[in-house]
Order: sequence, then structure tokens, then C-alpha cells
Amino acid sequence: VLIGFTWWLRKRKLGSVLFVSCLYTVVAIDIAAVGSKYINAFDPKAVYQSNVIVEKLKSDTEPFRLSCPVRDGLVERLAGFVFLYWSFQVFDPGPMSLAPPGLMEYFGAFGKNIFRLWQVAGVKYLVGPTQSFGELLKHPSFVPVTAVDARYHPPREVSVGESTHVLVMNRAALPRTIVFHNWEGISEDDTFTRLGDESWNPWQSVLVPPELGTTTNSPESVTGVAFAEYSWRRIKVWTDTRREGILLLNDKHEAGWKALVDGREVPILRCNGMVRGLMLPAGRHEVVFEFRSPYLTGAVLSNSLSALIGMIWLVRLYRTRKVI
Repeated sequence: VLIGFTWWLRKRKLGSVLFVSCLYTVVAIDIAAVGSKYINAFDPKAVYQSNVIVEKLKSDTEPFRLSCPVRDGLVERLAGFVFLYWSFQVFDPGPMSLAPPGLMEYFGAFGKNIFRLWQVAGVKYLVGPTQSFGELLKHPSFVPVTAVDARYHPPREVSVGESTHVLVMNRAALPRTIVFHNWEGISEDDTFTRLGDESWNPWQSVLVPPELGTTTNSPESVTGVAFAEYSWRRIKVWTDTRREGILLLNDKHEAGWKALVDGREVPILRCNGMVRGLMLPAGRHEVVFEFRSPYLTGAVLSNSLSALIGMIWLVRLYRTRKVI
């Protein structure tokens, strides 16, 4: 009917533009009617929508890591979109074949003891289907924080027994930063062997370079640390200890970082084979870690040289044309 009507308008010489417009409208309506059964519109709000699990994680004021060892549709969406949106650090190693050599040795040191890896790496939370966490929830170190039923939209908070998914806290995990008063000097080659050694307690001592020696006679093993600032390029903490110790920052040891204790730069140590630390004297201190790309100076010099060469070329070109 609409096509006939548009053809009638064209015969009345109302213009070919109106005819073509009506024809495209009809085609668009037809495609929408047929395709609506097979095409689902993308809703970004639904992808990044918060829920009970996210709100519980947001209430934690300290930096933390979480892991999603078993993934289904909901967990995949949380790990791939929502957790990244809220800047939660997801700790999932992935295929070992794709890991850099250092990380491959680090993960390999724990073998199949995933509990030990979560403990040393500071994985505080785990998210996954309740069915898959059956044995995990029987372990005394893992405590349910909240549970949801994902059959509702948005997921509704319920008891663990009625839930489809659960958020679990790992009470054995090392915090993001802590001061150790006992440490063990060990060579880099032996560090990865020691990480998997059941006789080593990660809460009692930290593994440091051999030149620092070994101290194991401190009556207090660790002292807590207060975070003042945490970002990808600057970390600031306050410490108050009665004895000297090793401040462990459970973040990967990488080039470009420098450490300041009360404004004075100090060397950064490689602790536990992979993460950062520094020697900390007794008393109250402000400790700052700052990142500056090791390639920044080279990039600035390269760009400056390129700009200078370009300016010289333009000046010579201008003078040549002026002479002509």
C-alpha cells in the first residue's frame, strides 16, 4: 500500500526526492520488523551496572586483588567489564605460555597449590559460581562476604545456600603492604624454590636479596601500614614501627619506580622473588613510591631532536626560496 501511495505521489509530480524518501522509509520499517527477532540492542548501562558484589567490593577502603577462577556468563561480564570499570585489580594468570619468563617462574614455583599463590600474591577476594566453591567454602581461611541469585535482574542478595554466585574473602592473603621484622636473605635462584616450600610461612618472614642477611629473632613478625594514596603512578603510606624492618609492597617489581622515605630516596628491593620492598628504620615515616617511565628521557630527547631538525630544514627552505 505504501509503495503504491509513493508511486501515486510521483505520478502527481511531487518530486522524485519524496518518492525515494518514502521508499527508503518502507524498506527500513520492513528490515526492523524482520530483524527485531534476531538482533538484540547493546545496552552499555546493563554491561557496567553495579550489583551487590560490586557494592561490597567498593566498601573496602584498602587496595586489594581479586580472582575469578571459575567463570560463567555473570562472572565473565564482571571480570571483563564491571571490575575494570571500577578499577578492581583482577588476578588471573592466564595461559603460562603467554606469561613473561619472570612471571612464568613465579607462578610455576607454587605448582598446583593455588591457595599458596593466592596467599603470597595478596588475592583477598574470590568471585565465582557457588557450586564451584563448595570445597573452598569448607576451608577455614575462606569466608563468604555476600551471595547473590543471578536469576534475578539485577542479582538479588540471598543466603549462600540459595545463591548462584558468591563473593569470598581470603583471610590468609597478605595485605597489599606490610612491614616485616623478620626476613630471610636468599639468592634469586633459590627464591622460587623457597616460595613453594611449605616450611616457609609468608606471614612470618619475607624473602630478600642475600646481602641483607637473615633476621628471625624479632618477637613481633609484622606491623600494619596505613594507606594515604594509591594510584598506578604514585603510592603513599604511613608507618609507625618500634623496630626496623622490610616494608613489603605487594606490587610487581618493575623499572621506573623510585622510593622515598621522608623525602629521601632509598633503593627498592626485590622481595618474594617478584614484588617491591625497602629497608625501613624504626619510628614514624612517610613512604612514597613514584613511577617515571624509563623511556621518558629518551622520548623527550628524540622528539626535541626531530623538532630541531625540522626547524633547520624549514629555515634553509625559506632562505633558498628567498634567494630565488
